Amino acid sequence: MDLQPLTPKQRLAVQISRQHQISIYEGSVRSAKTITSLIDWLDFVRNGPRGNLLMAGKTTRTLRQNVIDVLVEMLGPQLCAYNEGKGVLTLLGRRIIVASGNDESSKDKIRGLSLVGAYCDELSTMPESFFSMLTSRMSDTDPRLIGTSNPDSANHWLKKNYLDKAQVHLTRTGEVRDLSSDLDLARLTFVIDDNPTLTPTYVQQRKAEYSGLLYKRLILGEWCVAEGAVFSMFDEDLHVVDEMPYITDWIGTGIDVGHSVPFAAVLLGLGEDGRLYFTGEHRYDPNAKENQGIGKTNAQLSPEYLNWLRTYRKPQGSRFGPQTGVRPRYHVVDSAAKDFRLQLHADLRRLGSRYGSIQLADKDVMPGINWMASLLQQGVLKIHRSCTGLIEEISSYVWDPKASEQGEDAPIKRNDHSIDAARYVLFTTRSSYRRRIRLDSGEVAAA
Repeated sequence: MDLQPLTPKQRLAVQISRQHQISIYEGSVRSAKTITSLIDWLDFVRNGPRGNLLMAGKTTRTLRQNVIDVLVEMLGPQLCAYNEGKGVLTLLGRRIIVASGNDESSKDKIRGLSLVGAYCDELSTMPESFFSMLTSRMSDTDPRLIGTSNPDSANHWLKKNYLDKAQVHLTRTGEVRDLSSDLDLARLTFVIDDNPTLTPTYVQQRKAEYSGLLYKRLILGEWCVAEGAVFSMFDEDLHVVDEMPYITDWIGTGIDVGHSVPFAAVLLGLGEDGRLYFTGEHRYDPNAKENQGIGKTNAQLSPEYLNWLRTYRKPQGSRFGPQTGVRPRYHVVDSAAKDFRLQLHADLRRLGSRYGSIQLADKDVMPGINWMASLLQQGVLKIHRSCTGLIEEISSYVWDPKASEQGEDAPIKRNDHSIDAARYVLFTTRSSYRRRIRLDSGEVAAA
């Protein structure tokens, strides 16, 4: 890793942090807050008091991806070695306990520990009970807790109970504000413009990715309430198309299974223009007037879905086989729909492996929404006009104000069956296409 000298703001942040027991580096994506926090943490590991140290993330996997792998790249395996089986990181000769803070029971993992220092990655994704237990475990006369976080809801526990009560705030503009507070906490805010390793072109592209709520949080670093339309960037004139280019890869279908509610499947393809297209949609709504409230069994839904794929009319000039019929690589199904998956698996076996494989949907809602919103914002995701259910739902998909009052982001669960199906296939298969989608400029899209 080619480390750059710290900027004046980064040096100031580390200097302020050393004077407080709790330091939280927060702000926008790619803002250099993580690397600055790690420089701060390494100094404490080397020079801090002897005793137990801990590093935590929402999961140990995310901690490894976001932090531990970065430390190994910075220092090399001789100075930073992770024993995943034992849950121990050896860093600069010191033994560090590795833990996850993914749910309310996580606090029990650290109950009884005595710590002199801790590092927490993505604090806003952890429950408050874990963080409270962690601060209570800091037993030295001069302990340190260093954490990072992206912005979340304005009502989030981390903002209301900690960041808003900080003794000092290094703002996004670089101003140092001394605040009257008894909580020994430094709030250190960074934005994307603070990262010295990024080119102006890259920064501009990141800023162009987002709008509305996502722009405020991921670019400006603001903690704000989710309100209004989830996909506020959606423009039917821009995102809905009547014609499509050659589809060079039938990536997959997303399937949201319903029996008393609509069953929805949407088909995703990659065009030769480097854009993603939802090319078609299959729905069965038992509550539609013509269906008189009659739901269908899995033994009916699965064959009908596969028949839709076999009879699907491809865009003119498609390079994959005959004009009728499509064989997507993946059938991405709601992980809760076990019985449907078993039926689909049996039906696919009769057709042969050439009809694709079943994938469990990654149902992490907010990352999936953010991913889909980013693709729409960049103009690399289009929807064919035949996907009437998806188009109708995406226009009326709104944030839940009751969830916002509790410090959470969640859309209202209503009329979202095609949207869920679209999110499943987009987010779950992203590794198969993310380096192939392109902007009009020829640049690879940021998503």
